Amino acid sequence: MGEIWFCRISITCNIWKGQYNTWLL
Repeated sequence: MGEIWFCRISITCNIWKGQYNTWLL
């Protein structure tokens, strides 16, 4: 599951999966 890990260091993922990023934070 590299996608979730990349989400933490990727700003684009924040916009692409903003809801997912909020849960990780």
